[in-house]
Amino acid sequence: MRFYLSLLFIVALMSSCIKYPEYPDIPSIKAPIISKSLVQETIPTMVNNEWVQNADSVDVSFEFTDGDGDLGLQDGNTAQNVYFIDSVDLCLTKDSSQYEINANVFVKDMRTGCVRIYNMPYLTPEGSVKTISGRISILLNTFICRKNIVREYDTVFYEIQIVDREGRMSNTIQTEGLIIDCL
Repeated sequence: MRFYLSLLFIVALMSSCIKYPEYPDIPSIKAPIISKSLVQETIPTMVNNEWVQNADSVDVSFEFTDGDGDLGLQDGNTAQNVYFIDSVDLCLTKDSSQYEINANVFVKDMRTGCVRIYNMPYLTPEGSVKTISGRISILLNTFICRKNIVREYDTVFYEIQIVDREGRMSNTIQTEGLIIDCL
């Protein structure tokens, strides 16, 4: 009997020692990785009111943490993280007469200031511990050379930021340069 009491005491002692990581409720991102360094210029094309997938693409991934685990949007949630994109250049705009979209990842072309928006999946963990961390990957597939500069190649750096469901913006991170072959 004494053995079982001792074993129970040791198990209780060990379980009280489990420490979960603690992060601030404001999301944080770091360590961007870009999957390749050279892409062909690709211009977005619409056929029958649908965007055609371009041939060249790049994966951009980064690490994230969030203390209360409120990242991503559930399917059908149209009330949170509402933004507008310009119907011509597909960049983020404040003009509410433009196309409305729910988003939580922002990728800014540092050459032009154009911000493209993306969605990450719903990431809230179940259970009592909501702290979350991981790596997110997004696919970029539109690469346009600046038209006022005549050259064979152009280089773009991207600035990335995320927002949680409470509207708290993360820090920003910048990718390494991506070289665009201007054809």
